[in-house]
Amino acid sequence: MNSLIQKYIKDHKVDGFLITDKANVRYLTGFTGSNGQIFITDKKGEFLTDGRYITQASEEVSKDFSCRFYRKMYKEIAEIVSNKGKTKRLLFEPGALTVKGLNQYKELTKGITWVPLKEEGAALRIKKNRNEINILKKAAKIAHTALEKVLSEIKPGDVEKDIALALEIGMRKGGADGVSFEPIVASGTRSALPHGRASDKKIKSGELLTIDYGSVYKGYCSDETVTVVVGKADKKQKQIYAIVKDAHDMAVDAIKPGVTCGQIDKIGRDHISKKGYGKNFTHSTGHGVGLEVHELPTIASENKQKLEPGMVITVEPGIYLPGWGGVRIEDMILVTDSGHEVLTPTDKAFRSIG
Repeated sequence: MNSLIQKYIKDHKVDGFLITDKANVRYLTGFTGSNGQIFITDKKGEFLTDGRYITQASEEVSKDFSCRFYRKMYKEIAEIVSNKGKTKRLLFEPGALTVKGLNQYKELTKGITWVPLKEEGAALRIKKNRNEINILKKAAKIAHTALEKVLSEIKPGDVEKDIALALEIGMRKGGADGVSFEPIVASGTRSALPHGRASDKKIKSGELLTIDYGSVYKGYCSDETVTVVVGKADKKQKQIYAIVKDAHDMAVDAIKPGVTCGQIDKIGRDHISKKGYGKNFTHSTGHGVGLEVHELPTIASENKQKLEPGMVITVEPGIYLPGWGGVRIEDMILVTDSGHEVLTPTDKAFRSIG
């Protein structure tokens, strides 16, 4: 059984742990369906789902867990977690259970004290093993291949939505299960929107184009951002790009075990601030990536957590100038024993296309 789970049970002084976060359920059991829970004690682990998934659970769920199937979810899960009256205190993930759901369980388990997990449940997945890293590399490669094809075909007059669609089709044809998130395709002044969804806007010659995208492969997400100029670039576009690129490179170069997340954020942010654009870098520098596109750790100024081998994070500084446009550059980085490895293969040197 997972050692961190057992530590949570011990530290919280509980008799069992009900896990409802879908990504955690998949991580611990291998189950890829849409409905599943886990009940864990210091002696056993049980996977819980409904009758739709009898065959799928038997094929996917780790042999570390016994499978139990229910018809009435709340009533029967309440009976299971009661563990024949042995459970007095039960740990749960507050971020993965609605208030309504928690209240229903409490009503059905009046002899049990429900104890919220103090840590974020995603901490279970913060360090990736070799198999996970290989899958993340494959997801990044699929996305990169699709992007390069799309970039080679973009020209003035193309519509943002059409680019987003072509990118998604390319990733799926390349073997992706789907997309990590709806691709961000923002051109011209819209590139100043950090999360500008693809619109009906036609791209004009000489405009910046930011594409933030990712594929899902075997459940794991990639995440990468490129900014290019469609047509001929002007001096300011090149200058802003160079500032962001230097901030990105400086932050990436500093990644190694023992460095804090806040230090990585500070390195890139300080460079952008020194160039006069600190107020235009409006988000944190990055985040973890795995079964979810946003995981722990958060690469933010206030985070004192130290990087450890096996963590996979993004570095994505940006400058956003309303009415002009924006530049963001993002890569996925693996923290290694001796430093780091960039997992996203797209070259981030400045380029004009079309």
